[in-house]
Amino acid sequence: MSEEIEVSLTLRVRLTDWDGLRAAGLGAVSRGAGAEEVRARAEQVASGPYGALAVLIDPDRLLAGIDSVEAVTSVVAVGAPGSFGGIQAPDFGALFPLTPPSGSENPWLLTPRTAAVLHGQLRILADCARNELDELGGAPVRPETRSGVVFAALPKPTWGQDADWRTRFISSFCALAADLAAGKWPRPRCPAEEMALHLALLDAEEALSDVPEGVESDVAGLPVSVYDYDWSGCRATFFRHADVLLRYEAISPALEEPASWFTAFEAG
Repeated sequence: MSEEIEVSLTLRVRLTDWDGLRAAGLGAVSRGAGAEEVRARAEQVASGPYGALAVLIDPDRLLAGIDSVEAVTSVVAVGAPGSFGGIQAPDFGALFPLTPPSGSENPWLLTPRTAAVLHGQLRILADCARNELDELGGAPVRPETRSGVVFAALPKPTWGQDADWRTRFISSFCALAADLAAGKWPRPRCPAEEMALHLALLDAEEALSDVPEGVESDVAGLPVSVYDYDWSGCRATFFRHADVLLRYEAISPALEEPASWFTAFEAG
């Protein structure tokens, strides 16, 4: 008998010792990995508690010793409470008040409605990417089968990446959604998050144009602002590189080595 089964596990934990968690994560990065993977995972641990937990929570280790099943695909998403379909949705009205920060020279605001729509699109894209990963696995994206909305939308040099790379890219959507759920502006920390945010902004803009009634239903009850749905302002404010599209359409080290998409930007 052979049957595929989907397992969903929701685990909520409390961080009590970041130094200890970081040490545990760094201790796990070298298990069964090559030099490039070790470097990338070490950077993931160093990015913060979410990255460290994502490294430590290993589905393969969870299934170790259960000889009668084998993992087909797996996605580990770690974020703030409420980021991934929890019982209570984030209160964007409280997280993003319609008041400029004290002493701010820039009156632009990320409004509750903008944050809610962008958060929703990030989660939708993450779900779509998981479904595409289930279908693709490690097989390359091919022009004649470009039916997906996520991996086929990425630059062509990424189309041949394996399932692990795609799983890590999915975590970019989750990390940005977690930022919003925690009341933070979604400022990309690496090239992968830049591209994830770019896709989410495109979809948010398209949703507002194509299904405005649906968007209005999603944000019902949130305060209204003249800054609502200012996607151009989002692009000007959040991206480290204003020419994000040119960076990934041109030949660059990031395309020649897609693993570098997960390398954190330097400070400054």
